[in-house]
Amino acid sequence: MKIEDTMRKLFAQLPEEQLPPDFNRNMMEKIRLEAVKRAKVEKLKNILGYVLGGVIMVTAAVLAFYFTGFKFQLPEFDLPDFSSLRWTFAKPDWEVLKSPSFLFSFYIGALALLLLVADSMLRRRYHKSEL
Repeated sequence: MKIEDTMRKLFAQLPEEQLPPDFNRNMMEKIRLEAVKRAKVEKLKNILGYVLGGVIMVTAAVLAFYFTGFKFQLPEFDLPDFSSLRWTFAKPDWEVLKSPSFLFSFYIGALALLLLVADSMLRRRYHKSEL
């Protein structure tokens, strides 16, 4: 109790000072700059998280292929001899589309497209509910 009374007496003895007229504006500017700085740091953390996640996923896939002995071979095809190119073109070789490598690549591409579309839809729904 004595300490509180002593503190009140000391503060009562201090001269009362007026705040500068632009105090509110200066304080709000400082708060805004701090908010911008925090937003930049948060954005940087997100980007680093995405990059780190991608690196981890690619590394895990490469290690899984390496340790399982998976052999990935690109389909072999011959390039046409352009020196004897005529006005008519040969029909495409559709057997390339049946190769396991092409089917695997198509499967991965389809999964990536599906995830991209799902992500876009979820982001639209999430941001719409935020507004």
